[in-house]
Amino acid sequence: MPRGSSHPATETLPLPPKSRLSRFQKRFRWPKPRFEQIVHAVAGVGAIVMAIATATNPPSVQLAERNTQSTFQQLRGQKLVPSNIVILTVDEQTVSLLGGWPLRREIYARTIDKIMQAGAKAVAVDVIWDLPSSYGSVSAKPEDCLDPATYPASADDQALQRVLQRYDGRIALATHFLPKTDAWNQYQLSLPLCIFQTPNAAFGIVNILLEPEETDPSQQRVYRLGNAFLDAKIRPDFDQNENLRVTGAVSFPQAALKVAGFPQKPHAGDTVLFYGPPGVPFQDQTIPFAYVLSPENWSDRLRNGQFFKDKLVLIGSALENPPDFVQTAVGRMKGVEYQATSIANLMQGDTLKEALPQPWSKGALTLGLILGVILLQSRTQRAIVQFAWGGVSILTWLCISYGLMNGALLLVPTALPIWGVIWTSITYGVAGIVGDRRTQDRLRQTLKRYGASPVVQEIIDQQEDSKIRNLLHERQLELQGKKLGGRYKVIQILGSGGFGETYVAEDTQRPGTPRCVVKQLHPTSDTPRHLRLARRLFKREAEALEQLGSHDQIPRLLAYFEEDNEFYLVQEMIVGRPLSEEFALGRHFPETKVVSMVRELLQILSFVHQHGVIHRDIKPSNIIQREADGKLVLIDFGAAKAIQTGLQENERASDLTVGIGTQGYMPPEQCTGNPRINSDLYAVGMLAIQALTGRPPSQLKAHPITGEVDWLDQSYVSTQFATVLTKLVRYDFQVRYQTAHDALQDLRQLATFPTAPALVEKVVQELAAATIEEINGDTSIWPQNFGAAQDIPPTDPQPLAVTGEEVVSEVSSSDLNQGNEMQEMPPTDPPYS
Repeated sequence: MPRGSSHPATETLPLPPKSRLSRFQKRFRWPKPRFEQIVHAVAGVGAIVMAIATATNPPSVQLAERNTQSTFQQLRGQKLVPSNIVILTVDEQTVSLLGGWPLRREIYARTIDKIMQAGAKAVAVDVIWDLPSSYGSVSAKPEDCLDPATYPASADDQALQRVLQRYDGRIALATHFLPKTDAWNQYQLSLPLCIFQTPNAAFGIVNILLEPEETDPSQQRVYRLGNAFLDAKIRPDFDQNENLRVTGAVSFPQAALKVAGFPQKPHAGDTVLFYGPPGVPFQDQTIPFAYVLSPENWSDRLRNGQFFKDKLVLIGSALENPPDFVQTAVGRMKGVEYQATSIANLMQGDTLKEALPQPWSKGALTLGLILGVILLQSRTQRAIVQFAWGGVSILTWLCISYGLMNGALLLVPTALPIWGVIWTSITYGVAGIVGDRRTQDRLRQTLKRYGASPVVQEIIDQQEDSKIRNLLHERQLELQGKKLGGRYKVIQILGSGGFGETYVAEDTQRPGTPRCVVKQLHPTSDTPRHLRLARRLFKREAEALEQLGSHDQIPRLLAYFEEDNEFYLVQEMIVGRPLSEEFALGRHFPETKVVSMVRELLQILSFVHQHGVIHRDIKPSNIIQREADGKLVLIDFGAAKAIQTGLQENERASDLTVGIGTQGYMPPEQCTGNPRINSDLYAVGMLAIQALTGRPPSQLKAHPITGEVDWLDQSYVSTQFATVLTKLVRYDFQVRYQTAHDALQDLRQLATFPTAPALVEKVVQELAAATIEEINGDTSIWPQNFGAAQDIPPTDPQPLAVTGEEVVSEVSSSDLNQGNEMQEMPPTDPPYS
């Protein structure tokens, strides 16, 4: 009997058919948007919103644009106003002298008559006279003015009536619209009294339009001429309002210009251009009302009425109670001064107009400006540059808007484009900060995972952001106090090179825990094969350093060990100052000091090369002047390579270390990965040339054909020493000195300097001719920095093109601290090898 299966029976279930929608979604699957695309989209949405707001122009946008225009007018300062406009203000002094407010109309009549007799062109009265005088017995206002002769009037009103009739057609009176509550009209025109309506009477509307409407009244201002009120509130009811047909519905400034006979210049806009802060532009043309009736002021200040000759005179109140002030774009202004400003605008054609009257054109301009800034900001990922583009764009558009307004009298959208640019700047700025944070987090993770990798360290070193560069400091904190090999306590990270890091450590197993230098050598790969190869190379390098350390001017090798697949060399710490601190740009070394330096380095290299080692990274920072005895110490053999030919391991090591060295101090063959013994001699020669010329190798030009370094015309040097240096830095290694011993042989001949008997005789004669006072004069103290400036000639004698006796002088290494020694720099913390 067959045994049954122990597994439960299974059933194949049919798959549901794929819907057309799922197939469509699979075929047309939207890719996940990138972070940069989201940022661009947010900035673009802001641009579109600002463009729509500009086109629709809601009250908030109106307020923003008007506030910007007000700021521009306040920044512009004062402009000249027409000299043929005079303002008579009824101020507190006038009211106290003439019997209180309101003034008698007989006083107005005497004043107007006196001004007109003095030769004024016309008078415009910004005072409403639509009710009988309070100084008479008549109090009712008639409903019909068809027969003014039958209208009862007080003596006060009749006095004014006679003056108005006498100067009919030369006096403009103020009138205004009063709100009306009936269902037909919103406003009703209130004209002056019937007896004041002369045949040629000119009436002007003094109502003003406060903007923006539908906003807080405390924020509303008057920006436009009086006819703006007529266009917005009255013109739609023109056909239904009989009074409008009678008066012609003109603003007060237009009526004043009509009676004065002053022409109006064509103007396309209706926005008022204010000429300065309130009370300032018309300051010299504003007179208290009482001066006209004061004999003393009339004859003195007003020059017997000559002040009013051929001028348009405006009469208005300057009282605080009842107030007749308006809030304008430049501040709180007297109503009569606002009317005078409007008159000046019409006379000179100074009104402001919209450069783009169509709403869609304003929106298109706003959209184009913001998109242009987005295009600029999207070209860089640096937040500071994006903010800079935004700031420059805002400043540029502000200047353009300001120039158009005050130069061409044109108004363009300003506030909304600036808001849009601020939005894009914030968007890209925040995105840049977020992006930097993401980059920092990625770098932090990379550093944590590959902290010893030279590539990672190089990336961090190249970052300009201090927060990212601080990651190395964080690594120092992580390593500080760590014991290597169970013995060497890390104090600080001294530096990082091509193969690992260098630490300052304390030897905890020696008395006094002296400090030493620990160099980490990190293999490029942790595979067993590479580790075996690296272990062999590390041992050979340690053996080479052990032999080199027997020289007094090379750091001694104290120990070497392996830990966690990383290799460590422990070397003697050299206390002193690197030559890089002495090699300041533009500083020239005396020739004798340079000769001594070259001789000392060549002697060290002769020893190094005898042990089959090429240093390959000789530069000022790798040469320390030891503090104890002043001798030069050659450090940093981390890039050294044993010269072993025919070994496959070393060939592979050579492949891994192509081009190791420092640009400018490397000869051509070393740059291609084929260093030779005399490659180090090339670096010594470049060091000497830098000391003589005060220029680093990167600033020295090469001959375009031969490739040789051109340096002789930038230094003062003897012919013999120049010959030695030229041979040290020859482009072709075959014609260069082959060994340090060969260079030392020629350097020993440098002690011979030719002299000229004729020159010596001339010097002796000059000394003999000198007076005793000149010879025994006071000794001058040279500046402390003498010899450090580039324009001071060298202290070494110039080579002479004559033959003579040979004077032999040996310059030893101890001369480095004597004689022609460079100025000592202030002490700093000693560097370490």
